[in-house]
Amino acid sequence: EKEVSRYLSPALTYANKHEKSSRHSLGYLLGFAGVYCVAVLFFHLTGDESNRDLYLEKYIKLKFQVTIKCYC
Repeated sequence: EKEVSRYLSPALTYANKHEKSSRHSLGYLLGFAGVYCVAVLFFHLTGDESNRDLYLEKYIKLKFQVTIKCYC
């Protein structure tokens, strides 16, 4: 648990600081979506329902920040 928290904490700090920017928000490996998804799983498994729900909401809100463009 401490090992995961050690890696997750800096990623969450960065994502929370830059969450208004849509530039990197949907990249699962390097963007906020992946960080939030891992945070939800981690906090769920450790029984921290408050943080689980917080990052689940942030993950869901990403959907509304995306503009899809079709170049058909």
